[in-house]
Amino acid sequence: MKLSFVLLSSLVLTININAQSFYPFKIKLEPVIPEGFKGLQSYAWAKHKDKVLLIGGRTDGLHRRQPFASFNKKYNNTELIVLDLKKEKVWKKSILSLPAALAEQLQSSNMEFFQQGNQLLIIGGYGYSETKKDHITYPSLISIKVNELINAIIYNQDISPYLYQLADERMAVTGGRLNKLGDQFFLVGGQRFEGRYNPSWT
Repeated sequence: MKLSFVLLSSLVLTININAQSFYPFKIKLEPVIPEGFKGLQSYAWAKHKDKVLLIGGRTDGLHRRQPFASFNKKYNNTELIVLDLKKEKVWKKSILSLPAALAEQLQSSNMEFFQQGNQLLIIGGYGYSETKKDHITYPSLISIKVNELINAIIYNQDISPYLYQLADERMAVTGGRLNKLGDQFFLVGGQRFEGRYNPSWT
């Protein structure tokens, strides 16, 4: 989001500079908030045509800084969400019927992700694991068929055929960035938290 803000700021600055010499005008941004969508923080996303798929993240906004209160599991996003911003529609599908390992990672925060055509790759993420009875960084990669999953959510169908999870300890990363250069994927930055998040750690 910081990168997007910087790019937007640069665009506005460029337009304002040019506008002084040519055509003066103003830009106004208005939020689109579809009914039934209250917002998310630190989620992964993908897009197909006019529809946006949102995965994971938190429903309580930025996590609290106190270790005893941060990343409370009751504020995990336990639904896959599809937004149609043009029609201002929202569709949701619970992930709690999926296998535990997959469902837990899908509701984590700060996953690394990259969309390549109809495939969304998700790596890692941090959150509370009911299986481990502790907060962990998830050591797995998830591959998603975006269009098929969006349609399954909209038409309330089985979502499991469009999600594939592969366990790999090298994928235990949260807060980094996944991108592709040529034919290679690069996973850059991030960290691996085990246990309660503590901003005092050095």
